[in-house]
Amino acid sequence: MGKGKYLRREKVSTGKKIGRVVLIVLLILVLLIGAVVAFVWSKLGKITYHEPAAKEPTAATVIVDETEPPAAIEVTVPVTEEPEEVETVPVETLDAEGLTMIDAPNYSSGELFHDEDVINILLVGTDERTEGFVEACRADINILVSINKAEKTVKLVSFSRGIAIKMTDGPYKGSYEWLTNAQRWAGPIAVMQEFENNFKIKLDRYVRVNFNTVEVIVDEMEGLNLELTEAEVKFFKRERDWDFEVGMNNLNGWQALQYARLRGVDDDWHRMERQRKCIMAVVNQLKGSSFSRLNDLCDIALPLIQTNLTKLEIAELILYAPNFLKSEFDQMTIPIPNSYGGMACFSGVSGWALDYNKNNKALHEFLFGEYNVQ
Repeated sequence: MGKGKYLRREKVSTGKKIGRVVLIVLLILVLLIGAVVAFVWSKLGKITYHEPAAKEPTAATVIVDETEPPAAIEVTVPVTEEPEEVETVPVETLDAEGLTMIDAPNYSSGELFHDEDVINILLVGTDERTEGFVEACRADINILVSINKAEKTVKLVSFSRGIAIKMTDGPYKGSYEWLTNAQRWAGPIAVMQEFENNFKIKLDRYVRVNFNTVEVIVDEMEGLNLELTEAEVKFFKRERDWDFEVGMNNLNGWQALQYARLRGVDDDWHRMERQRKCIMAVVNQLKGSSFSRLNDLCDIALPLIQTNLTKLEIAELILYAPNFLKSEFDQMTIPIPNSYGGMACFSGVSGWALDYNKNNKALHEFLFGEYNVQ
């Protein structure tokens, strides 16, 4: 009997020890998870979270280049006031020669199409060269980043900056203007609404960078590895005196920015392709990076990004990132060939007047595999 009591006590004592060990392990796990969450949260706190609203503009004069179609005009329009020190790129025009000039685009009807497994984020690249963001600037880049969580795929869609967008908000509501200028007049939230109305897809969020962001991030990554054509090499040699070679080159931040904006050797369509090549170069160079390297890059890059994504949404995307980085990024450009004419925008420049039935069918099938809009 005495011996049985001893054995029972020993079993009870052993059970208590095991329980204490389990509790300690669980406590350590909770502390580790808490530390990771706190670390990630501190990183996300570096991002600029902002939902800019359209401002009441002041009057200014815009001069349109008289050598470019359509007919040269001088238009006095209200523009958003911007700080004098903000440097932006000159206004450019599109060559509408050979296109049928029409009064308004051919819109498609129907409700917004949305797939709960797909996250659509508009990547906006604005043309100010400042550390922070200003509202009076153009969107030089408009790329839809479509993330399919179920299929673990990412798709990139470039939208030509010259697409004639009917403003649905702001002081120029009802007027047509370039997509690139819509950002200047109304801001990214209004641009998202215009995208939804025109292309009939739900945009979940936007992420905004500017010229300064690109330069700083690329330099922090020790350059981008990009393959240059003979025409591109000749252009940079002639215009910049850069000693590149045909094939793979390492471009610093300033050089990568010029590459992403280059259209002097061909056209705007190839420029959009170059922009996507820069994105893919970033993705490829980040694959296999150490935690410490990614941490250093986050410290530099995150303060240079503006978005209306929430911290929780960004944290969710971070969890999916390893799968996305392994996948191939399918790509396309809007407008598609033979799907647009020309039209005069309110500032006097020519814009692309899209046949949205054709373009939306191609876009929806590319993103979702189906097209339900009539």
